[in-house]
Amino acid sequence: MYKYFDLFDLISLILIYFICLFPRWKSNRRYLFLKSTLYTYICFTLYFTLMPFVIPIPFINLKMSSANINLIPFNDFLLGHGGATRELFLNIIMMIPFGILVPFIYKKNFFPTIEYTFGFSFIIESFQFFSYSGLRSFDVTDLISNTLGGIVGCLLYMLFCPLATFLMDKMFKGSGKINKIPQGITKREIILLGIIIIQLLIRSILVVYI
Repeated sequence: MYKYFDLFDLISLILIYFICLFPRWKSNRRYLFLKSTLYTYICFTLYFTLMPFVIPIPFINLKMSSANINLIPFNDFLLGHGGATRELFLNIIMMIPFGILVPFIYKKNFFPTIEYTFGFSFIIESFQFFSYSGLRSFDVTDLISNTLGGIVGCLLYMLFCPLATFLMDKMFKGSGKINKIPQGITKREIILLGIIIIQLLIRSILVVYI
């Protein structure tokens, strides 16, 4: 049944892109390419770390007794768990693109980029803490390794920024000006997001009985 949840998540992400985001980015091909790359990266990251996603509802699908939390850095190494090294490197690699794309798109310096990386990782870990299946956990080691990945990515950006900027200028020469981004969200965006939230709530309740 979870495969249908994945299908719903995929459709929701596609609708959000084409209804909410694409109209805002399409005026400039370079801007569209970079923003779309970041959006796609975030979607894949959330898919592999959170999906299938359910909204935590107390007394329905939220069982704090099954929640897992680890506040001891590198506890897996201390306990000799197999695969700890592999997981560490995967978590670092996972956040390298984020550390590259954020300063490239938003012109952020080193420390703001690391703050964004830490915040993104913290959001992921927080949702894992409320995982319905209880198979995921809030792990401070993941938080540290993700942040290290952001640092590596930002350093790579700083090293190759001139070359990357040169290539972008060549690829998207004369791509047009970026129009002023509309403030707030439109009525159709509100309707779309409302439908998605309602569907998520229904699914989050039904998951208990499936």
